[in-house]
Amino acid sequence: PDFLLSDINPMIVENYSNFLRNVKGIGETTIGMMMSRTRTIINRGIKMQLVKYDINPFAYYKIKSSPVREVDLT
Repeated sequence: PDFLLSDINPMIVENYSNFLRNVKGIGETTIGMMMSRTRTIINRGIKMQLVKYDINPFAYYKIKSSPVREVDLT
């Protein structure tokens, strides 16, 4: 479904993350990248005064960072 920026709230952010993980089977790294992009879009909307929130949709959502893999350079 399509959402307006003003429709997005913390519950939608959390539910979307759970949907991607549990229904779509997407990995944590990919979810993190997708949510990071979504947060950027929301923050730009706020900065450009296109939308105003009482509570930022990402106020309670933490984007999980993926562990750094060590690579041998040979």
